[in-house]
Amino acid sequence: MKKDLDSLRAEISNNENKQQERLEMQNLETKTTNEALRAELADMREMIRNIQQSQLRNDPPAIRRTSSTTPGPFKSINGFQPINQEPLTCADVNGNKSGVYTLYPGGGSAFEAFCDRDYEQGGWTVIQNRFDGSVDFARNWTDYERGFGDLQTEFWLGLDKIHRLTSHQEHELHVMVEALDGTKGVAKYDLFKINGADDRYRLTELGRYSGNAGDSLFSDRNQMFSTVDNNNSVRCPVNENSGWWWYHNCLSEGNLNGIYKRSKSAWAAMTWLSLKNSRGNMQRSRMMIRATGKAREIKGRIST
Repeated sequence: MKKDLDSLRAEISNNENKQQERLEMQNLETKTTNEALRAELADMREMIRNIQQSQLRNDPPAIRRTSSTTPGPFKSINGFQPINQEPLTCADVNGNKSGVYTLYPGGGSAFEAFCDRDYEQGGWTVIQNRFDGSVDFARNWTDYERGFGDLQTEFWLGLDKIHRLTSHQEHELHVMVEALDGTKGVAKYDLFKINGADDRYRLTELGRYSGNAGDSLFSDRNQMFSTVDNNNSVRCPVNENSGWWWYHNCLSEGNLNGIYKRSKSAWAAMTWLSLKNSRGNMQRSRMMIRATGKAREIKGRIST
């Protein structure tokens, strides 16, 4: 009887040991699985970061951002503040300081842009900035399409980016100019939109004008963009001395991408004729757009 009892106790102990081993094995497998999942999640996050960084490096290489916060001509820059979300436009950025932010407007990869958070309640995306002639604006079609210059000084944001911004949400446009004699003015348009590459970035929407700089864009409504190597102006023989604008004809009153001060031809120089009634009269300009909050309907859906 005692032998049978000892045998039963040994069997129970053996079963308990096996059960404990199974539990320990299950715990080990669970721990291993969790560690593998965490490692896989970390790898996925790293891959996403690498893809985003690669996109920013490739779009476009022509535009660069210095670490300097050298102010442009019309405002002081308060420095750079990174964002925690994914803004569609500068009106959505998380922060109250002007500087370079990453935008995610859709239709392509993310890109960096200078956001003016000081002028008229902020939210402005700067699409063109000139004030000292340090950047050559006599560029070809590819450069104007992709953008060029330094986002902290002089630059052109890029036709493709401007199209992506203005095609997804309605935007207003403000053009700030300063003549050689120091006279300043601003031209305000309550609507601004350009089409895409297939329509040569045509200026399809230009709203009502207000301001004190005069309306030097009025004749360029519905015109395609032209450069020296891609002339889309029917009435103007663009040549090496001009051709970086939405030309209606050779008498267009504005071309803020014209040659800076040193042009031999006044017709090719940086001009906003309605502020000063002479060509080649500008020394500073800044073009800025801001989303007005109204989404556009695109291909049967509402774009937000």
